[in-house]
Amino acid sequence: IKHLISYIPYHIYKPSLPKNENKSEVIISLTSYPARIWCLPMVIGSIVRQSKLPDRIVLYLSKEQFTDLKHPILRSLMKQGVRIVLVEGDLRSHKKYYYAMQEYPDSIIITIDDDVIYDKYMIEDLYQSYLRHPKAISAKRVHGMKFDEKKRILSYNQWEYEKNDCIDIESLQLMATGCGGILYPPHCLHESWMDEKGILETCLYGDDLWLKVKELQNNTPVVLAKSDHYKIRNVWGTLTDGLASENVLLNRNDEQLRKICQYLKINLYQLIMNKE
Repeated sequence: IKHLISYIPYHIYKPSLPKNENKSEVIISLTSYPARIWCLPMVIGSIVRQSKLPDRIVLYLSKEQFTDLKHPILRSLMKQGVRIVLVEGDLRSHKKYYYAMQEYPDSIIITIDDDVIYDKYMIEDLYQSYLRHPKAISAKRVHGMKFDEKKRILSYNQWEYEKNDCIDIESLQLMATGCGGILYPPHCLHESWMDEKGILETCLYGDDLWLKVKELQNNTPVVLAKSDHYKIRNVWGTLTDGLASENVLLNRNDEQLRKICQYLKINLYQLIMNKE
């Protein structure tokens, strides 16, 4: 059934008119892998029906997984105006920001997941939050990082999960999580964010964690965008096959965050609490 659903037609995406030169483009960026491409028409369908349309939609795929773009679903997406880029290697979920931020360094990058059907106000909410907080990461879903009495980071499972009492409040202690949609202003990460060796050695399965540390190194806060319309709607059949469930249930997030801190020789408490 799911393969039939993936071919449901959607409105043709028409890129918006050229923007004022003083305004940054809004780029929707995502990645996927072969077992998930059947979800993409539904995900993209929710993006092209947004109350505020992006200027571009770019899908980054690994050449190790896709040798060409002849798959019917990929061809259909391209006809709707989606730009598909094949990249070398496979940085897994990191691909959704890694290449877009290099290709469009002066643009606003909004990353989305390949298994979520987004409500029509997602881009609008994030963009309005950006206008109010132009130097912060705006997200529709955030966790609150927590420390023990000895100033050590608590296990990921003990953080304030899906914190929702902090709308429009910038904080270094908040971590944006990908499934809700995250808006990254231009140049919001520490200059070392492209360290591919560091990603491969520490957190290949934890893009949110790597990005959070690079935000902290750049003293960039996170803010929860207006969430009146917020509701995660996963594509049917994808809840149990993603990285999030593995990272949490197997405590992989704790291990990856520990490796990041060791690799970068940083102290999270000092990066957060000494600046809040």
